[in-house]
Amino acid sequence: MAGSKPTTDQRSEPPTTDDERSLLTAFLDRQRETLVRKCAGLSDEQLRLHAVPSSKLTRIGLVRHLALVEWWWLQNVIAGEHPPEPYCATGDRDEDFNDIGSATGESACAIWRAQVEQSWRMVTDRSLDAAGSAAPHAYPYRGPGSPRS
Repeated sequence: MAGSKPTTDQRSEPPTTDDERSLLTAFLDRQRETLVRKCAGLSDEQLRLHAVPSSKLTRIGLVRHLALVEWWWLQNVIAGEHPPEPYCATGDRDEDFNDIGSATGESACAIWRAQVEQSWRMVTDRSLDAAGSAAPHAYPYRGPGSPRS
C-alpha cells in the first residue's frame, strides 16, 4: 500500500445489474480497493495514527483486522478450510488492532493481500447456495457473548 497517493479515484465501479456472483465479487473488490486507496502513500507512522485519541482504531490495525476477516469468513466459514490465523502471536484477542508498535504497512499489506488471494482460491468455484459452517469455539467475533470477549 506504500507509494504515491492516487490523485483520482481509480476504483472500479460495481455493476448495477449482473448475476449474483458478479455483483458480490464486484462489491468486495470495491471495498478492498477503497482500503488500498485510503492507505496509499502513507508512512508506517501515519498508518499507526489513531483515528481519535480515545480509539484503538488505526489504518494499519484496520488492514490487519481485514486480513483476519478474510481468513475467518471466507476461508474458515465459507470454504470450510482452517489455515493458520494471521494474528495470534500474543494471545490478545484484539492483537490485530493492539500489537501495532512494530507493524509495518508493507508487512500488514502483504499479509492482507495473501489472505485475499487465498480467499479467492477457496471460494471462486464454490456454489453460492453452499452453506458455510463455523465451530463456535473458534469464532473470532469480539462482541458480547462471544467466546473471545
